[in-house]
Amino acid sequence: AAKDEYSVGRVYTIAKDELKKITPEEAAQRFYISDIERNIRFNLFPMYETGVNNETVLQTTINYIGMATEKLAAKGYEFGPADIYPPYTPNPLLVVLTMTGAIALFVYVVQMLIPMPKHTQLVAFFGISLVSIVGFIVTSGTLITQIWALSSAVMAPVGAMIRLMEEWRRYDGVRPLGATKATVLALFYLVIAALFAAIGGMYIASLLGNTKFFMEFAIFRGVKLTFVLPVILVMIAYLQRFPLWKGRMINSKEEAKKFVVEFLTMDVKFYVFFVVAALGAVAWVFVGRSGHTAGVPVPTSELMLRRFLENTMYARPREKEFIIGHPALMLATFAFLRKWPSVIHFLLTLAGVIGIASMVETFCHLRTPVFMSIMRGYDGLLIGALLGLLLIIAVRFMMYATQWFQAREVDHE
Repeated sequence: AAKDEYSVGRVYTIAKDELKKITPEEAAQRFYISDIERNIRFNLFPMYETGVNNETVLQTTINYIGMATEKLAAKGYEFGPADIYPPYTPNPLLVVLTMTGAIALFVYVVQMLIPMPKHTQLVAFFGISLVSIVGFIVTSGTLITQIWALSSAVMAPVGAMIRLMEEWRRYDGVRPLGATKATVLALFYLVIAALFAAIGGMYIASLLGNTKFFMEFAIFRGVKLTFVLPVILVMIAYLQRFPLWKGRMINSKEEAKKFVVEFLTMDVKFYVFFVVAALGAVAWVFVGRSGHTAGVPVPTSELMLRRFLENTMYARPREKEFIIGHPALMLATFAFLRKWPSVIHFLLTLAGVIGIASMVETFCHLRTPVFMSIMRGYDGLLIGALLGLLLIIAVRFMMYATQWFQAREVDHE
């Protein structure tokens, strides 16, 4: 491909063994989604080996090809000899400029986790920038840009969450806010955190935006880390800023050592093993469902939801964003402003990282057009915000109902 100046196009097909397991409608949907999301230019349609719905093999095959064609035509696609994008390589100076921005983001977030003087930050920034620029010049630049793209994918959501924690701490010593004001602030902080995290997505798209990554001759490395590391780093940042562990914060070396000793020597109840096993199962599903390779199977009900969203929205948002992450982050803000128990707030915060990190990780798939990744994040944010509002309303209703029943019980006594 390189010798042909990348004058090639991506091909999509379905293995015949896989085609046997799915309906013609599902096969047509897979071609449709792959074409619009994966920079596909050629479709290789396999033939069904047996007919479906009392149709011949030929008619079944023609029908699902026709369904895929109709869906694509509705999206504005044209058919015939495929047009090939000309090879694209961004201006190296602009790549270096973006890389220094990613380095600045890295230093900025690190100093929020490990406080350092301003002059130390400047030395770290200029030193790392110099080494990276030299490495970019003397090599092909692919490895260096991959490193800083991975850094942006991790540091952007972590930075967004830490800044959000700092905003929460502004209300630490005040009385619980009213439910309406807390709800409005929950929505506002979700949007601000998403915009902050979007910086990382733009860095990734700019650093890796070239034909090698568009065609997947080079692939973003470290997809699993972009889901695991943000959760771990946000957990550390939370313990540094809030007195969750035995009523104190772990914001010094002495406190950190004391925490490690106490954590490793504490008495453990038997039920904790079941809790850890449940959390391990959740982590397995969370990581196994992420990345370039299929790990955990997707249930039929979720597939139906995906198909509905694919057919009704410009870009299907990720379930982990609008079902888990964004509503949990809104509820985390609401919980803190309403002075709920710290453990609940902590767990909601960790769940909230999932949505913000997923928004950034979307841009790691360079085969997908950047505008579609932007719209995917926007759609997920929109639906997630609506579900978050409904979740807060539902929780408030349950709390009011519980208080009402408790009051009746007291009156009865």
